[in-house]
Amino acid sequence: MTPKQIGLVQDSFAKVALSEAAAVLFYDRLFDIAPQMKAMFPDDMIEQRRKLMAMLAAGDAVYNGIHPYLGETDAQSRISTLDKLKALKPKAVIAGHKVPENDDDPRNIAETRQYLHDFNRLNTATSTARELYDAMLEIYPDRVNPGSLWSAANILKKNT
Repeated sequence: MTPKQIGLVQDSFAKVALSEAAAVLFYDRLFDIAPQMKAMFPDDMIEQRRKLMAMLAAGDAVYNGIHPYLGETDAQSRISTLDKLKALKPKAVIAGHKVPENDDDPRNIAETRQYLHDFNRLNTATSTARELYDAMLEIYPDRVNPGSLWSAANILKKNT
């Protein structure tokens, strides 16, 4: 999904994010489609419905422990999407790209946002793909998939 599409989905979802009715409809439909699932949930679904509505599946907007690929994207648009996600005040954020053992804390929105700011700043401050790549790795040495970073640096610096 593009950041614009993610924003549209999130804007739509925000209109019902705290809606008890939306959660009821979700679970009613789930149990209609897969009645065997009902046994996995408590009889009193109030807390479960609250948990559902407090969770945010962030798709391609939030990264968790992974270098995002930024070679063909407008970072400012991504930052705007992250701001919209943060405004929803989710209690959990499931990143579309993450290290599996990492948690789903909402702070990942802010961490992704900071990464984008750092990337933009260093893209302006560096002259070559290698300089950009090395500068980002200095700040984010523990993120996996540095190939995404290298590819984006090469595209933005036109293989310099």
